[in-house]
Amino acid sequence: MYGNERFSYDYIKKVLEFRREKNPCFKSIQHNFPRVKHRCYLTNFKKYYDQGGARYEKIDKVRQFMYEKFEKARNLHLPVHDVDLKIWAIEKSRELGIDDFIASPHFILNFKKKYHIVSRKVTKIVTKKQSENEDIIIQAAKNFIIESRSYFTNYNLDNIWNTDQSGFCYEYYSQRTLDYCGIKSTVLVVNSVESTTHSYTIQPLITASGKLLPKMLLCLQESTGNEFGPYVKETLLQVPNIHITCSHSGKLTKGHVNDFYEKVLQPISNHGILLILDSWSGHADEKLFKKFYPDNNSKLMIIPPKTTSLSQPCDMIVFHQWKYFVKRIFNRVILDLNIINLKDRNNVIKMHSLVHHQLSAYVFKPLIQYAWRKPGYIDSLPKDFKTVKEICFSFTSYECQTQGCLNSVFVRCSHCFTHLCFSHFFIDFHNHFNTLI
Repeated sequence: MYGNERFSYDYIKKVLEFRREKNPCFKSIQHNFPRVKHRCYLTNFKKYYDQGGARYEKIDKVRQFMYEKFEKARNLHLPVHDVDLKIWAIEKSRELGIDDFIASPHFILNFKKKYHIVSRKVTKIVTKKQSENEDIIIQAAKNFIIESRSYFTNYNLDNIWNTDQSGFCYEYYSQRTLDYCGIKSTVLVVNSVESTTHSYTIQPLITASGKLLPKMLLCLQESTGNEFGPYVKETLLQVPNIHITCSHSGKLTKGHVNDFYEKVLQPISNHGILLILDSWSGHADEKLFKKFYPDNNSKLMIIPPKTTSLSQPCDMIVFHQWKYFVKRIFNRVILDLNIINLKDRNNVIKMHSLVHHQLSAYVFKPLIQYAWRKPGYIDSLPKDFKTVKEICFSFTSYECQTQGCLNSVFVRCSHCFTHLCFSHFFIDFHNHFNTLI
Protein backbone atom coordinates (compact mmCIF):
# COMPACT_ATOMS: atom_id res chain seq x y z
CA MET A 1 0.00 0.00 0.00
CA TYR A 2 1.24 3.48 -0.81
CA GLY A 3 -0.91 6.43 0.27
CA ASN A 4 -4.48 5.38 -0.50
CA GLU A 5 -3.35 2.94 -3.20
CA ARG A 6 -3.17 -0.81 -2.67
CA PHE A 7 -0.83 -2.85 -4.87
CA SER A 8 -0.76 -6.60 -5.15
CA TYR A 9 2.51 -8.46 -5.04
CA ASP A 10 2.05 -9.54 -8.66
CA TYR A 11 1.54 -5.95 -9.80
CA ILE A 12 4.69 -4.79 -7.98
CA LYS A 13 6.65 -7.68 -9.46
CA LYS A 14 5.53 -6.79 -13.01
CA VAL A 15 6.57 -3.16 -12.55
CA LEU A 16 10.02 -4.11 -11.26
CA GLU A 17 10.55 -6.72 -13.96
CA PHE A 18 9.57 -4.19 -16.64
CA ARG A 19 12.04 -1.69 -15.17
CA ARG A 20 14.83 -4.27 -14.96
CA GLU A 21 14.35 -5.73 -18.43
CA LYS A 22 13.58 -2.55 -20.42
CA ASN A 23 15.49 0.05 -18.38
CA PRO A 24 12.86 2.64 -19.46
CA CYS A 25 12.42 6.23 -18.51
CA PHE A 26 9.84 7.04 -15.84
CA LYS A 27 7.29 8.28 -18.41
CA SER A 28 7.45 4.93 -20.16
CA ILE A 29 6.81 3.17 -16.83
CA GLN A 30 3.83 5.45 -16.20
CA HIS A 31 2.49 4.76 -19.69
CA ASN A 32 2.53 0.99 -19.08
CA PHE A 33 1.56 1.19 -15.40
CA PRO A 34 -0.69 4.27 -14.92
CA ARG A 35 -1.13 3.62 -11.20
CA VAL A 36 2.57 4.40 -10.64
CA LYS A 37 2.17 8.15 -10.14
CA HIS A 38 5.51 9.16 -8.57
CA ARG A 39 9.14 8.05 -8.78
CA CYS A 40 9.15 7.31 -5.06
CA TYR A 41 6.70 4.46 -5.75
CA LEU A 42 9.53 2.59 -7.46
CA THR A 43 11.78 2.95 -4.41
CA ASN A 44 9.06 1.67 -2.12
CA PHE A 45 8.25 -1.17 -4.52
CA LYS A 46 11.90 -2.27 -4.49
CA LYS A 47 12.05 -2.06 -0.71
CA TYR A 48 8.82 -4.07 -0.34
CA TYR A 49 10.00 -6.70 -2.81
CA ASP A 50 13.38 -7.12 -1.12
CA GLN A 51 11.90 -7.36 2.37
CA GLY A 52 8.57 -9.08 1.87
CA GLY A 53 8.33 -10.12 -1.73
CA ALA A 54 10.74 -12.98 -1.40
CA ARG A 55 8.70 -14.23 1.56
CA TYR A 56 5.52 -13.98 -0.52
CA GLU A 57 7.08 -16.12 -3.24
CA LYS A 58 8.13 -18.71 -0.68
CA ILE A 59 4.64 -18.86 0.83
CA ASP A 60 3.24 -19.28 -2.66
CA LYS A 61 5.55 -22.29 -3.04
CA VAL A 62 4.18 -23.58 0.26
CA ARG A 63 0.63 -23.38 -1.16
CA GLN A 64 1.69 -25.18 -4.33
CA PHE A 65 3.33 -27.93 -2.28
CA MET A 66 0.22 -28.31 -0.11
CA TYR A 67 -2.03 -28.61 -3.16
CA GLU A 68 0.23 -31.19 -4.81
CA LYS A 69 0.17 -33.29 -1.63
CA PHE A 70 -3.60 -32.89 -1.33
CA GLU A 71 -4.19 -33.83 -4.98
CA LYS A 72 -1.98 -36.91 -4.71
CA ALA A 73 -3.72 -38.07 -1.51
CA ARG A 74 -7.24 -37.68 -2.93
CA ASN A 75 -6.30 -39.35 -6.21
CA LEU A 76 -5.35 -42.33 -4.04
CA HIS A 77 -8.67 -41.94 -2.14
CA LEU A 78 -6.86 -41.19 1.14
CA PRO A 79 -8.43 -39.05 3.92
CA VAL A 80 -7.19 -35.47 4.32
CA HIS A 81 -7.97 -33.09 7.21
CA ASP A 82 -7.02 -29.54 8.20
CA VAL A 83 -4.24 -30.82 10.45
CA ASP A 84 -2.66 -32.58 7.46
CA LEU A 85 -2.69 -29.33 5.47
CA LYS A 86 -1.03 -27.59 8.42
CA ILE A 87 1.69 -30.26 8.70
CA TRP A 88 2.46 -30.06 4.96
CA ALA A 89 2.59 -26.24 5.11
CA ILE A 90 5.00 -26.16 8.07
CA GLU A 91 7.12 -28.93 6.53
CA LYS A 92 7.63 -26.93 3.32
CA SER A 93 8.09 -23.59 5.12
CA ARG A 94 10.95 -25.04 7.19
CA GLU A 95 12.54 -26.35 4.01
CA LEU A 96 12.34 -22.86 2.46
CA GLY A 97 13.69 -21.16 5.59
CA ILE A 98 10.50 -19.37 6.74
CA ASP A 99 11.08 -20.08 10.42
CA ASP A 100 8.30 -17.86 11.83
CA PHE A 101 5.55 -19.36 9.63
CA ILE A 102 2.81 -21.09 11.72
CA ALA A 103 0.15 -22.03 9.10
CA SER A 104 -2.63 -20.28 11.03
CA PRO A 105 -6.31 -21.35 10.78
CA HIS A 106 -6.89 -18.25 8.64
CA PHE A 107 -4.14 -19.34 6.24
CA ILE A 108 -5.63 -22.86 6.00
CA LEU A 109 -9.12 -21.41 5.42
CA ASN A 110 -7.89 -19.15 2.62
CA PHE A 111 -6.00 -22.05 1.05
CA LYS A 112 -9.17 -24.18 0.99
CA LYS A 113 -11.19 -21.32 -0.49
CA LYS A 114 -8.63 -20.76 -3.23
CA TYR A 115 -8.68 -24.39 -4.36
CA HIS A 116 -12.41 -24.98 -3.68
CA ILE A 117 -11.70 -27.57 -1.01
CA VAL A 118 -14.45 -28.37 1.51
CA SER A 119 -15.25 -31.07 4.04
CA ARG A 120 -17.35 -33.83 2.45
CA LYS A 121 -19.22 -36.81 3.85
CA VAL A 122 -17.68 -40.10 2.67
CA THR A 123 -20.31 -41.75 0.46
CA LYS A 124 -18.37 -44.76 -0.76
CA ILE A 125 -15.45 -46.87 0.46
CA VAL A 126 -13.21 -49.09 -1.63
CA THR A 127 -10.34 -51.44 -0.86
CA LYS A 128 -6.76 -50.48 -1.61
CA LYS A 129 -6.70 -53.05 -4.39
CA GLN A 130 -9.82 -51.53 -5.97
CA SER A 131 -8.27 -48.08 -5.75
CA GLU A 132 -5.03 -49.27 -7.37
CA ASN A 133 -7.02 -50.94 -10.16
CA GLU A 134 -9.17 -47.87 -10.79
CA ASP A 135 -7.55 -47.08 -14.16
CA ILE A 136 -8.11 -50.67 -15.29
CA ILE A 137 -11.76 -50.51 -14.20
CA ILE A 138 -12.32 -47.19 -15.98
CA GLN A 139 -10.79 -48.57 -19.18
CA ALA A 140 -12.91 -51.74 -18.94
CA ALA A 141 -16.06 -49.60 -18.65
CA LYS A 142 -15.05 -47.49 -21.66
CA ASN A 143 -14.32 -50.59 -23.75
CA PHE A 144 -17.68 -52.10 -22.84
CA ILE A 145 -19.56 -48.95 -23.81
CA ILE A 146 -17.70 -48.77 -27.14
CA GLU A 147 -18.54 -52.42 -27.82
CA SER A 148 -22.20 -51.88 -26.89
CA ARG A 149 -22.48 -48.87 -29.18
CA SER A 150 -21.29 -51.00 -32.11
CA TYR A 151 -24.51 -53.02 -31.76
CA PHE A 152 -26.84 -50.06 -31.22
CA THR A 153 -27.23 -49.40 -34.95
CA ASN A 154 -28.89 -52.82 -35.30
CA TYR A 155 -31.69 -51.93 -32.87
CA ASN A 156 -34.37 -49.34 -32.40
CA LEU A 157 -33.67 -47.38 -29.21
CA ASP A 158 -37.02 -48.65 -27.86
CA ASN A 159 -35.57 -52.19 -27.98
CA ILE A 160 -32.32 -51.43 -26.16
CA TRP A 161 -33.02 -52.19 -22.51
CA ASN A 162 -31.25 -51.93 -19.19
CA THR A 163 -32.44 -53.34 -15.88
CA ASP A 164 -30.89 -53.54 -12.46
CA GLN A 165 -31.81 -54.29 -8.86
CA SER A 166 -32.00 -51.72 -6.09
CA GLY A 167 -32.52 -52.41 -2.40
CA PHE A 168 -34.98 -50.36 -0.33
CA CYS A 169 -35.43 -50.25 3.43
CA TYR A 170 -38.87 -50.83 4.90
CA GLU A 171 -38.53 -47.47 6.61
CA TYR A 172 -36.60 -44.35 5.65
CA TYR A 173 -35.74 -41.40 7.82
CA SER A 174 -34.26 -38.03 6.99
CA GLN A 175 -30.49 -37.75 7.51
CA ARG A 176 -30.80 -34.06 8.36
CA THR A 177 -33.36 -31.80 10.07
CA LEU A 178 -33.77 -28.24 11.26
CA ASP A 179 -33.33 -27.99 15.04
CA TYR A 180 -32.43 -25.55 17.79
CA CYS A 181 -28.87 -24.28 17.90
CA GLY A 182 -26.73 -25.60 20.75
CA ILE A 183 -28.72 -28.69 21.75
CA LYS A 184 -26.63 -31.74 22.70
CA SER A 185 -28.24 -34.30 20.40
CA THR A 186 -30.67 -34.26 17.50
CA VAL A 187 -33.14 -37.14 17.69
CA LEU A 188 -35.58 -38.47 15.09
CA VAL A 189 -38.42 -40.92 15.70
CA VAL A 190 -39.01 -44.00 13.54
CA ASN A 191 -41.57 -46.77 13.90
CA SER A 192 -38.92 -49.50 14.03
CA VAL A 193 -35.12 -49.27 14.04
CA GLU A 194 -35.00 -52.75 12.50
CA SER A 195 -37.05 -51.52 9.53
CA THR A 196 -34.34 -48.98 8.68
CA THR A 197 -31.91 -51.79 7.84
CA HIS A 198 -34.05 -54.69 6.55
CA SER A 199 -34.85 -54.37 2.88
CA TYR A 200 -36.65 -55.55 -0.21
CA THR A 201 -35.69 -55.27 -3.89
CA ILE A 202 -37.12 -53.59 -6.97
CA GLN A 203 -36.07 -54.21 -10.57
CA PRO A 204 -37.42 -51.79 -13.22
CA LEU A 205 -36.59 -51.60 -16.95
CA ILE A 206 -35.52 -48.55 -18.93
CA THR A 207 -34.92 -48.10 -22.67
CA ALA A 208 -32.29 -46.08 -24.52
CA SER A 209 -35.15 -44.03 -25.99
CA GLY A 210 -35.95 -42.71 -22.51
CA LYS A 211 -38.87 -44.89 -21.47
CA LEU A 212 -39.59 -46.67 -18.21
CA LEU A 213 -41.14 -49.93 -19.40
CA PRO A 214 -44.67 -50.72 -18.17
CA LYS A 215 -43.86 -53.45 -15.65
CA MET A 216 -41.26 -54.06 -12.95
CA LEU A 217 -40.36 -56.72 -10.38
CA LEU A 218 -40.81 -56.25 -6.64
CA CYS A 219 -39.31 -58.86 -4.28
CA LEU A 220 -40.58 -58.53 -0.70
CA GLN A 221 -38.93 -59.97 2.39
CA GLU A 222 -40.99 -62.88 3.77
CA SER A 223 -40.29 -65.31 6.60
CA THR A 224 -41.93 -68.03 4.47
CA GLY A 225 -39.17 -67.76 1.85
CA ASN A 226 -39.99 -67.82 -1.86
CA GLU A 227 -43.74 -68.37 -1.41
CA PHE A 228 -46.39 -66.15 0.15
CA GLY A 229 -48.63 -67.77 2.75
CA PRO A 230 -52.26 -68.57 1.78
CA TYR A 231 -53.73 -65.59 3.64
CA VAL A 232 -51.13 -63.19 2.20
CA LYS A 233 -51.88 -64.40 -1.34
CA GLU A 234 -55.58 -63.67 -0.88
CA THR A 235 -55.04 -60.17 0.52
CA LEU A 236 -52.07 -59.07 -1.62
CA LEU A 237 -52.71 -55.89 -3.57
CA GLN A 238 -52.57 -56.49 -7.32
CA VAL A 239 -51.40 -53.62 -9.53
CA PRO A 240 -50.87 -53.65 -13.31
CA ASN A 241 -47.30 -52.31 -13.30
CA ILE A 242 -45.69 -54.65 -10.75
CA HIS A 243 -45.01 -58.39 -10.66
CA ILE A 244 -44.77 -59.27 -6.97
CA THR A 245 -42.59 -62.05 -5.57
CA CYS A 246 -40.72 -62.72 -2.32
CA SER A 247 -37.69 -64.30 -0.69
CA HIS A 248 -36.43 -64.88 2.84
CA SER A 249 -33.91 -62.03 2.55
CA GLY A 250 -35.81 -59.70 0.20
CA LYS A 251 -33.02 -60.22 -2.36
CA LEU A 252 -33.27 -61.92 -5.74
CA THR A 253 -32.10 -65.43 -6.56
CA LYS A 254 -31.59 -67.07 -9.94
CA GLY A 255 -35.12 -68.44 -9.68
CA HIS A 256 -36.44 -64.89 -9.44
CA VAL A 257 -34.51 -63.98 -12.58
CA ASN A 258 -36.31 -66.76 -14.45
CA ASP A 259 -39.57 -65.31 -13.10
CA PHE A 260 -38.47 -61.83 -14.20
CA TYR A 261 -37.88 -63.00 -17.77
CA GLU A 262 -41.19 -64.84 -17.91
CA LYS A 263 -43.51 -62.37 -16.15
CA VAL A 264 -41.90 -58.99 -16.86
CA LEU A 265 -39.65 -59.05 -19.95
CA GLN A 266 -41.38 -61.47 -22.33
CA PRO A 267 -44.86 -59.91 -22.11
CA ILE A 268 -43.33 -56.59 -23.27
CA SER A 269 -41.34 -58.08 -26.15
CA ASN A 270 -40.32 -61.66 -26.91
CA HIS A 271 -37.78 -60.99 -29.66
CA GLY A 272 -35.35 -58.47 -31.14
CA ILE A 273 -33.97 -56.85 -27.99
CA LEU A 274 -30.52 -55.80 -26.80
CA LEU A 275 -30.44 -56.32 -23.03
CA ILE A 276 -27.67 -54.84 -20.88
CA LEU A 277 -27.24 -56.42 -17.43
CA ASP A 278 -24.65 -56.36 -14.66
CA SER A 279 -22.24 -59.22 -13.96
CA TRP A 280 -24.18 -60.76 -11.06
CA SER A 281 -24.26 -64.53 -11.70
CA GLY A 282 -28.06 -64.56 -11.74
CA HIS A 283 -28.02 -62.12 -14.65
CA ALA A 284 -24.94 -63.34 -16.50
CA ASP A 285 -26.55 -66.53 -17.73
CA GLU A 286 -26.60 -66.71 -21.52
CA LYS A 287 -28.55 -70.00 -21.47
CA LEU A 288 -31.36 -68.48 -19.40
CA PHE A 289 -31.53 -65.50 -21.75
CA LYS A 290 -31.66 -67.77 -24.82
CA LYS A 291 -34.42 -69.82 -23.18
CA PHE A 292 -36.72 -66.81 -23.42
CA TYR A 293 -35.10 -65.04 -26.40
CA PRO A 294 -33.91 -67.79 -28.76
CA ASP A 295 -34.02 -65.56 -31.87
CA ASN A 296 -30.74 -64.43 -33.43
CA ASN A 297 -31.90 -60.80 -33.31
CA SER A 298 -31.77 -60.70 -29.49
CA LYS A 299 -28.50 -60.13 -27.66
CA LEU A 300 -27.40 -60.13 -24.01
CA MET A 301 -24.50 -57.91 -22.96
CA ILE A 302 -22.92 -58.22 -19.51
CA ILE A 303 -21.36 -55.18 -17.86
CA PRO A 304 -17.81 -55.98 -16.62
CA PRO A 305 -17.40 -56.53 -12.84
CA LYS A 306 -16.85 -53.45 -10.67
CA THR A 307 -17.82 -51.05 -13.50
CA THR A 308 -21.54 -50.67 -12.80
CA SER A 309 -21.09 -47.18 -11.30
CA LEU A 310 -19.58 -46.12 -14.65
CA SER A 311 -21.65 -48.08 -17.15
CA GLN A 312 -25.00 -49.05 -15.60
CA PRO A 313 -27.67 -46.61 -16.89
CA CYS A 314 -30.14 -47.37 -14.08
CA ASP A 315 -27.47 -46.41 -11.53
CA MET A 316 -26.71 -43.07 -13.19
CA ILE A 317 -29.80 -41.18 -12.08
CA VAL A 318 -32.94 -43.35 -12.12
CA PHE A 319 -32.56 -45.03 -8.73
CA HIS A 320 -31.50 -41.78 -7.10
CA GLN A 321 -34.69 -40.11 -8.30
CA TRP A 322 -36.78 -43.14 -7.30
CA LYS A 323 -35.43 -43.10 -3.74
CA TYR A 324 -35.95 -39.36 -3.50
CA PHE A 325 -39.65 -39.87 -4.25
CA VAL A 326 -39.92 -42.71 -1.69
CA LYS A 327 -38.24 -40.58 0.99
CA ARG A 328 -40.69 -37.73 0.34
CA ILE A 329 -43.55 -40.15 0.99
CA PHE A 330 -41.95 -41.36 4.24
CA ASN A 331 -41.20 -37.82 5.42
CA ARG A 332 -44.79 -36.74 4.83
CA VAL A 333 -46.24 -39.72 6.71
CA ILE A 334 -43.90 -39.19 9.68
CA LEU A 335 -44.28 -35.40 9.84
CA ASP A 336 -48.08 -35.54 9.68
CA LEU A 337 -48.16 -38.31 12.32
CA ASN A 338 -50.11 -40.31 9.76
CA ILE A 339 -51.37 -43.70 10.90
CA ILE A 340 -50.37 -45.31 7.56
CA ASN A 341 -47.87 -48.14 8.04
CA LEU A 342 -45.55 -47.87 5.04
CA LYS A 343 -43.82 -51.17 5.78
CA ASP A 344 -47.09 -53.04 5.33
CA ARG A 345 -46.90 -55.25 2.21
CA ASN A 346 -49.76 -53.61 0.38
CA ASN A 347 -48.51 -50.11 1.16
CA VAL A 348 -45.04 -51.05 -0.12
CA ILE A 349 -46.66 -52.31 -3.32
CA LYS A 350 -48.87 -49.24 -3.63
CA MET A 351 -45.93 -46.87 -3.01
CA HIS A 352 -43.69 -48.38 -5.69
CA SER A 353 -46.56 -48.72 -8.11
CA LEU A 354 -47.21 -44.99 -7.72
CA VAL A 355 -43.53 -44.05 -8.05
CA HIS A 356 -43.10 -46.28 -11.11
CA HIS A 357 -46.25 -44.77 -12.61
CA GLN A 358 -45.05 -41.21 -12.00
CA LEU A 359 -41.58 -41.85 -13.48
CA SER A 360 -43.15 -43.47 -16.56
CA ALA A 361 -44.64 -40.11 -17.59
CA TYR A 362 -43.46 -38.61 -20.87
CA VAL A 363 -42.08 -35.58 -19.04
CA PHE A 364 -39.34 -37.80 -17.54
CA LYS A 365 -38.15 -39.06 -20.93
CA PRO A 366 -35.18 -36.60 -21.07
CA LEU A 367 -34.09 -37.65 -17.57
CA ILE A 368 -34.02 -41.35 -18.51
CA GLN A 369 -32.24 -40.51 -21.78
CA TYR A 370 -29.59 -38.75 -19.70
CA ALA A 371 -29.02 -42.04 -17.81
CA TRP A 372 -27.79 -43.45 -21.15
CA ARG A 373 -26.04 -40.27 -22.29
CA LYS A 374 -23.96 -39.80 -19.13
CA PRO A 375 -21.92 -43.05 -19.45
CA GLY A 376 -21.63 -42.53 -23.24
CA TYR A 377 -24.05 -45.06 -24.76
CA ILE A 378 -25.82 -42.39 -26.81
CA ASP A 379 -24.62 -39.04 -28.14
CA SER A 380 -27.84 -37.08 -28.34
CA LEU A 381 -27.90 -34.80 -25.34
CA PRO A 382 -31.48 -34.31 -24.11
CA LYS A 383 -32.74 -30.81 -23.57
CA ASP A 384 -32.60 -29.51 -20.03
CA PHE A 385 -34.22 -32.41 -18.21
CA LYS A 386 -36.13 -31.89 -14.98
CA THR A 387 -35.79 -33.97 -11.85
CA VAL A 388 -38.50 -35.50 -9.66
CA LYS A 389 -38.09 -32.59 -7.27
CA GLU A 390 -38.68 -30.04 -10.03
CA ILE A 391 -41.63 -31.81 -11.66
CA CYS A 392 -43.45 -33.44 -8.74
CA PHE A 393 -42.46 -31.40 -5.70
CA SER A 394 -42.13 -27.79 -6.91
CA PHE A 395 -45.51 -26.15 -6.70
CA THR A 396 -47.25 -23.11 -8.11
CA SER A 397 -50.21 -23.77 -5.83
CA TYR A 398 -50.18 -25.11 -2.28
CA GLU A 399 -53.75 -26.36 -2.14
CA CYS A 400 -55.04 -29.72 -3.32
CA GLN A 401 -56.90 -29.25 -6.61
CA THR A 402 -59.39 -32.05 -5.92
CA GLN A 403 -62.82 -30.46 -5.68
CA GLY A 404 -63.85 -29.71 -2.12
CA CYS A 405 -60.46 -30.66 -0.60
CA LEU A 406 -58.85 -28.15 1.76
CA ASN A 407 -55.67 -30.12 2.47
CA SER A 408 -52.19 -28.89 1.58
CA VAL A 409 -50.61 -30.18 -1.61
CA PHE A 410 -48.16 -33.08 -1.39
CA VAL A 411 -47.30 -33.81 -5.00
CA ARG A 412 -47.94 -32.69 -8.56
CA CYS A 413 -48.86 -35.58 -10.87
CA SER A 414 -46.34 -35.91 -13.70
CA HIS A 415 -49.09 -37.14 -16.06
CA CYS A 416 -51.94 -34.66 -15.53
CA PHE A 417 -50.02 -32.01 -13.51
CA THR A 418 -52.79 -31.88 -10.91
CA HIS A 419 -51.75 -30.75 -7.43
CA LEU A 420 -52.77 -33.44 -4.94
CA CYS A 421 -52.72 -33.81 -1.17
CA PHE A 422 -51.25 -36.98 0.31
CA SER A 423 -54.66 -38.54 0.82
CA HIS A 424 -55.82 -38.08 -2.77
CA PHE A 425 -52.44 -39.20 -4.13
CA PHE A 426 -51.52 -42.15 -1.93
CA ILE A 427 -54.62 -43.34 -0.09
CA ASP A 428 -56.89 -42.93 -3.15
CA PHE A 429 -54.12 -44.41 -5.37
CA HIS A 430 -54.03 -41.68 -8.03
CA ASN A 431 -53.17 -43.21 -11.40
CA HIS A 432 -53.79 -43.09 -15.15
CA PHE A 433 -53.46 -46.78 -15.92
CA ASN A 434 -56.68 -46.93 -17.96
CA THR A 435 -55.67 -44.02 -20.17
CA LEU A 436 -52.19 -45.49 -20.77
CA ILE A 437 -53.35 -48.93 -21.92
